[in-house]
Amino acid sequence: MPKGFIPSAFVSSTCFDLGQVRADLKQFLESSGLDPILSDFDSFPINPSYDTIKNCKETVKNRADIFILIVGGRYGVITDNGKSVTNLEYIEAKAKGIPIYIFVAKNIINILPVWRKNKEADFSEVVDHNKLFEFVEAVRDTKDNWLFSFETAQDICATLKKQLAFLFMDCLELRSKIMPSILVDETLSNLSSKSFQIIIDKPCGWEYRLFAELLKEYIEKYEDIRRDLLYGVSYGKRMTLKNPFEITNWISQQFNYVANMITSSMKLMNDGLPVAFGPLGQPGDIKHIHYIAKRFTDGYKRLLEWRLEFLTINVDDNFKRLIELSSLMATNAITEIEDYANHIHKEINEIFDNIDQYKEGTILKLELTLTAPDGTELNEELEKIKKIYMI
Repeated sequence: MPKGFIPSAFVSSTCFDLGQVRADLKQFLESSGLDPILSDFDSFPINPSYDTIKNCKETVKNRADIFILIVGGRYGVITDNGKSVTNLEYIEAKAKGIPIYIFVAKNIINILPVWRKNKEADFSEVVDHNKLFEFVEAVRDTKDNWLFSFETAQDICATLKKQLAFLFMDCLELRSKIMPSILVDETLSNLSSKSFQIIIDKPCGWEYRLFAELLKEYIEKYEDIRRDLLYGVSYGKRMTLKNPFEITNWISQQFNYVANMITSSMKLMNDGLPVAFGPLGQPGDIKHIHYIAKRFTDGYKRLLEWRLEFLTINVDDNFKRLIELSSLMATNAITEIEDYANHIHKEINEIFDNIDQYKEGTILKLELTLTAPDGTELNEELEKIKKIYMI
């Protein structure tokens, strides 16, 4: 939820059998300073264009900050995909990654062992459908779920009161770790949750992990430009080069520009990165690591844009092949940067995830070399143009 809004708690359960529990829980959540979201109250947000199932899933996806699942004796209406609405809401909450608190009626918990031994038996006196047992079993077997049993709404409220206090303390601790990092550099406030997690947890090799994650994230941000290049799409202002002198001079300027970008990129990585990581045994500099990753991928973006600029050039047909060949001079560097980012992201995480398996003195090579493609055909085309036009 955006800053300044009350956090919302989505209550997921069947309504008819748990109506009073839901009403009591709504009152408890309101008294705790939360915004309760329950589908059987008129405060539930409805999109008239959606059916019931989509309304519920979209509300979890777009509005829920906390998810509270309550399982009684009813599984509920089974949808076309074989799952109940409550089950689908739970899946949406898991995908969103929000805190989930699960409460299952005590009598259901007690009868689970009996159901496991005879899954085809008739349990209609306890549940409306045996799929409810399957749902509880699946939820219970998920390693990152904690399941609470209950008999009354007061049991749920008492447990939530404690759990929300724990959640509040976790948030305070997280804030104390995050805020110093944000204060160091405002741009860090825009990092992904994965990069932030590395900064907060500081796992083994966190400096290297952070750099690899930032590099991957920033390169992925320029995927649309990469697609423009793939499909030959450019909305830049068209420029016409009318004579051989203009063309060769322009190409020469472009070569100087791309050569400088490649040299600067290698210098940034090979000279700047060791400084950002710091001496062995000492923590790296978060701000400096972020700077290297951001500036390096800025160079990657400019290489893509450099290639796209060739699409805006109008020349006589005699020079089109020369322009085409010239535009390929950054191709190697672009591919090498992409391969480098993918390679080190995989290698760094593999090494530090399995650090005990590596011998002391294992060297992690992060040096980058960017190359130019074979320019033989380009030089031949250029010489041909020079002879024809006596440049």
